[in-house]
Amino acid sequence: MQKENQKYRFLVNESIRLRDELQVMKLQHHIRERMPGDKTEAAAQVLEKTNYFALMEQLNRQLADTERAIEKMNNGTYGLCDSCGRPIPPARLEIIPQAAFCLDCKDARSKK
Repeated sequence: MQKENQKYRFLVNESIRLRDELQVMKLQHHIRERMPGDKTEAAAQVLEKTNYFALMEQLNRQLADTERAIEKMNNGTYGLCDSCGRPIPPARLEIIPQAAFCLDCKDARSKK
């Protein structure tokens, strides 16, 4: 029970951290967008935007996974694979508390 409480606190704190990080990135991006630039900076700006959107996508995915794990804890399904319903090995949950799939299902999804 204590380990579950620690995982829950970790996941809630991680959700808060990810939300804060997303907000800071959006604000920084908005400020950069308003700064004047010249044509020589255009290529650098395209690369920066590409990196920005890729990082935003990754952070949003991590946030969704984290919030899904919190939801599963609240409804009593934490630790069960979203695909097959079997228990996710505790060692996997220790390393990745927001894991939604057992290794077999994760591997199968990666191959698709």
